[in-house]
Amino acid sequence: MSLGEFADFLDASLHVLRRETPPAYRRVAERLAGRAVHFEVSEATFALRVAPDGHELTAAADGSLALGLDRSVVLELVEARASLPEAVLGERLRPRGLPEELGRFFDALVAYLEGAVRAPSMPRLYRAYARGELIPADLEEGR
Repeated sequence: MSLGEFADFLDASLHVLRRETPPAYRRVAERLAGRAVHFEVSEATFALRVAPDGHELTAAADGSLALGLDRSVVLELVEARASLPEAVLGERLRPRGLPEELGRFFDALVAYLEGAVRAPSMPRLYRAYARGELIPADLEEGR
């Protein structure tokens, strides 16, 4: 069962990160250990939990940290048409949580991005997401 286009992209990108840049995946898992991140994306609501041995996306709407966003802000951020502060101040990226939780999430996001720019498969995965295409079958391995 799909939790939506963004959830599918996030799931596949975390698999790519774990396979192609394991140190970055471990840093993401360390920052989010024991926490669920609740995503409110235009088409779906889901929770993400990350551990060193894998991650899970569920339809459960729980988490000590919540992030509201839509597809357009993901594209703007990845293509450097907007910065994180601009997206937050413009309320296109809507983080909610205690300051410590938000700090841990930001650290995890930085670790994710550092790994993503080094993962050879990530540009192709992002292009498929940006075009609204299905995730390439070879990148679904491990999903």
